[in-house]
Amino acid sequence: MNHLAHFVTGFPDAGLITGGFLGDFVKGPLGERFPRHIDRGIRLHRAVDAFSDSHQTTRTSVQRFDPVYRRYGGIMVDIIYDHFLARSWDKWQAEPLDVFATKVFVIMETHQLTDQAQRVANRMNAAASLQSYREEAFIPRSLTSIGQRLKRSNPLEEAHREYQRLEHELQADFEQFFPQLMEFVAEWQAQNA
Repeated sequence: MNHLAHFVTGFPDAGLITGGFLGDFVKGPLGERFPRHIDRGIRLHRAVDAFSDSHQTTRTSVQRFDPVYRRYGGIMVDIIYDHFLARSWDKWQAEPLDVFATKVFVIMETHQLTDQAQRVANRMNAAASLQSYREEAFIPRSLTSIGQRLKRSNPLEEAHREYQRLEHELQADFEQFFPQLMEFVAEWQAQNA
């Protein structure tokens, strides 16, 4: 899952939100590098990623893509599912996305992030990135940006065409998957309190 889904799975717990964001920046064993509440958020991030990557519905979404894109299918699904989450926000969250985004970035301002994570959070907040996830333009913009950061040549700059071609099927996949993800998260939180 991408940033928005990770924030949703941790909200309103500050440690889960902060750790959920740091999960993209912290690799390897955690040891005792972070306070317990942040450590728990990083572990939830990793559990959500593992659940998502192994889930049959997300695998089905990847298989829908033209073979040239399948190697990058996990990245594409993460971006597209976050777009669907933002687009159908009222179905999943009680507060408006703008209010939610403000709360998330206020929480992260009060917690120490790694330097790289802080720079990314600052850019996202200044650009109102989470709110822009609702716009279809978020998909090509995000995929192109990720593609430019990858070391090897890749087709991500053109990958938004797969979204356009498969929008309805992918939307149905998301609607099947997301409630199961939230159920998994509730169970994980109860077992890892």
